[in-house]
Amino acid sequence: MNLSIIIPFFNSENFILQCITSITNQNLHIKDYEIILIDDGSTDKSNLIVSQFINKFSNIKLITQKNCGLSVSRNIGVNLSEGNYIFFMDSDDYIALNTLRSLLKIVIKNNLDMLEFSFTQTKSRNIYDTNKALNDNKLEIFEGKDYIASRNYLDYVWVYLYKRSFLLNSKVQFIEGRIMEDTLFNAELIPKAKRIAYYPLDVYRYVDNPNSLTNNKKYEAKKKMINDHVFMVVKYSDLIKKLNFEKINTKVLKNKQQYIVFSILKNLLDNNFKFREINPILKTLSENNLYPLQPIKSKSPYKKLIAIIVKNKFTFFIFFKFYRKIMKNPMLSLQKIYHRSI
Repeated sequence: MNLSIIIPFFNSENFILQCITSITNQNLHIKDYEIILIDDGSTDKSNLIVSQFINKFSNIKLITQKNCGLSVSRNIGVNLSEGNYIFFMDSDDYIALNTLRSLLKIVIKNNLDMLEFSFTQTKSRNIYDTNKALNDNKLEIFEGKDYIASRNYLDYVWVYLYKRSFLLNSKVQFIEGRIMEDTLFNAELIPKAKRIAYYPLDVYRYVDNPNSLTNNKKYEAKKKMINDHVFMVVKYSDLIKKLNFEKINTKVLKNKQQYIVFSILKNLLDNNFKFREINPILKTLSENNLYPLQPIKSKSPYKKLIAIIVKNKFTFFIFFKFYRKIMKNPMLSLQKIYHRSI
């Protein structure tokens, strides 16, 4: 079997049908791939929809478990997989028609450990959109240590095919109980690859979902998200030290790390956090030499403005103390002021 597609899901009754259909409509023989669906404690009709597929397709497996989170589910999927290559998907997304065969052809032909490809962020649910295969004769193959040093690679796991044997031998797993697990997973894995390449085929469709974890506006969800970002950005420091010791260029990783710090600081301003909650986070960042914020690379004047506001404690708390008193949503107000000025 060539490919294992791992899809954890939780209360995905509105999307799971389209997700699976986009896979079963690929130009792949049923014996060439398997779909491993992991029900992470759903309470809606997701499981019932998946069961209808199982009755039609012998290559679909369903694992049901209590709610453990995305990382646990993905790790379970890897352990249960039987394909030579692994592809992770989110249950509210889909893939363009007739693209998986092209990806498999490339990874097999070139004996790749990892293959990165492209995606489109969309609101469309048209799973029958097509994508022409590209010429792979000019495919450039890197060692992982050179790839991570020279390319602004994507963090998301759903824009890669992974060789299963390479993934298992690497001992790299998703950190359980944390969001943003993709970021560290790929950063740890890529330097271990002997053969990795990028193929600019637009395969994956990332669908905007207002109910997703990253779009959850509830206070407790945002608080957890920020704490998990802090956890990951500190882990990044440990990885950077390790790679520096191995004489691997970490400039790209440091830029990514700084952008995560920027995201943390922006979210602290963007929500109703108290001073007593913000100060320990800034202290943790400072203790790990991640704050004050280093300059970030951005073409957006709005992001540059926010970077100036959050760059150190002095500017951060001036904005926090005075501006928040007169504005219910200071970040939204800044956006409006900026857009009125252009």
